[in-house]
Amino acid sequence: MDTNNNHHELEVKLHDAVFGNNGKCFLIIDPTLERYHASTIFFEMLMKHNKHHISFPHQELDGSLVLWLVSLDSNIPADLALFEASITHSLNELKPENVSQGIGRIVCSWISTELSINDFSEQISHIAIQRMQNMGSILLRFFDSAVFGGFYDILDDWQRQQLLTNINAWCYLDGDGMPQIFNGDGGVFKKLNHSLGLTDSNLSKLHVIFRINRVLQRYRRLNIPEGMCERQASRILHPAMSYFLSNFDTSDEGYVDFGIDVLINTSRFYLNPTFEKYIKDTANNGLPLYHIVRSRIDKNMWEIQTLNYLS
Repeated sequence: MDTNNNHHELEVKLHDAVFGNNGKCFLIIDPTLERYHASTIFFEMLMKHNKHHISFPHQELDGSLVLWLVSLDSNIPADLALFEASITHSLNELKPENVSQGIGRIVCSWISTELSINDFSEQISHIAIQRMQNMGSILLRFFDSAVFGGFYDILDDWQRQQLLTNINAWCYLDGDGMPQIFNGDGGVFKKLNHSLGLTDSNLSKLHVIFRINRVLQRYRRLNIPEGMCERQASRILHPAMSYFLSNFDTSDEGYVDFGIDVLINTSRFYLNPTFEKYIKDTANNGLPLYHIVRSRIDKNMWEIQTLNYLS
């Protein structure tokens, strides 16, 4: 594999997506983990650049949630250099040693829009605060590169349209280091209502994204030949994690083993009536732990390769 060529192709793809409309884009930065990145070349370049601080319309978030919006122009050499450095830094954030240390990602996304920096900042901040019936306001970290794709997948068509209003392209690198590009309506008008109309069902699915990301981290470490990409795996894991939370004790990290089993098997074994029988036979005065159920399952019920990967 030619790493240099792959990096160049990735850079060209992102460049065309975010600069293709008007030669300008915005970079969203989460500086809350600055201490892990302050000594990097990218952060040194970033500190020399103008940064717009996004203000959130909620008193409790004042000062506790910090996001920077950086304007980039492809015709300005320093901006283009920062754009290229942001891609390199984002890829470095995905290295296994950085992920395992929980260093986190400060490069969130690159966005093409016709909005001014003030109007776009306002749109981001208002979408991030959603009101739920009977719950009040919730913070929605949709701008996080580890959240956006999974969140987008649980929305209906209208909700997706609301999320990407005034957006030409919303881009980020997923956990596999692959560019993800979401196209919006390309409009340019000030929104009066930023509600996504989130339902209780949306919220319950949103809560499993963290667990899905933990499963995906383990899955990548297995280095399975021709394994699933992040988006495909995430779509398979969403219903599986919902099933797990309803049927198993969540006091340990059994959901990670369960998720790996789901990804490696060719069928949704957990929907097999025989599997449900194992759960019922194991449960005593509460939900069972997955590793106990798993240890009692006949190996013939699923492919032996699953057990080999987890042994």
